[in-house]
Amino acid sequence: MSDRFQISEVEESDLEEIALMIQTSSTSSLSPRIVLEFRNVPRSTFLAYNLAGLRSEFNGCASSNGLAEMYKIVDSQIDKIVGFAVWGWDESTVDRLFSEKAKVPLPEGTNTVLRHRFINELSEMEKSIRPKGRYFELLELITAPTHRRLGLGRQLINIGLSRADAESVPCYLSGSPMGVPVYAKCGFREVGRISIGLDEYLEEEGDEEFKGVVHVHVGMVREPAKMGDV
Repeated sequence: MSDRFQISEVEESDLEEIALMIQTSSTSSLSPRIVLEFRNVPRSTFLAYNLAGLRSEFNGCASSNGLAEMYKIVDSQIDKIVGFAVWGWDESTVDRLFSEKAKVPLPEGTNTVLRHRFINELSEMEKSIRPKGRYFELLELITAPTHRRLGLGRQLINIGLSRADAESVPCYLSGSPMGVPVYAKCGFREVGRISIGLDEYLEEEGDEEFKGVVHVHVGMVREPAKMGDV
């Protein structure tokens, strides 16, 4: 990575800036499911919801004795955070982070039917496809829309992959198909997917852009590289 982009662990003072980056990414055309889930939620309320979730994750990582870690990439030219990732190094710690974050109340106006359907289907899929035994999990990966296609996401992914190869541990993640090309280049392979048609959740005249759209979420696993392949 060039000197322009610097990776370090997230500090509590970074959370508001990261929440703004998440909101920018989530409300773009890249995530129609999230747009439909939260379209009736004011932007300020959605930002507060994202921030509360981040605080939950941050506190969970801080109390995990190093079993989960949050990373950021800062663009030194503009002094802004442009990438963010969370890695979990222990299954029970990952489960605890998920359960604590799930306690953050959904904001009023959320399409809870769509939200709960997605969470339930994702949970059922993951029960059968997560690696058996010890594994690492990429819990979050976001790059700012202005800084995509610069290899920043791959740098954040490589934090976990380097450790996984050194310790001969597989890695797991779930995400949208948009990220699959990057994950595949890093050695991940698809092991499961869910598909949710969005037509039944359309309510407004302006929803024509979502007609026929199917939200897809994939689960992927990467086996550790052999010593000769690293």
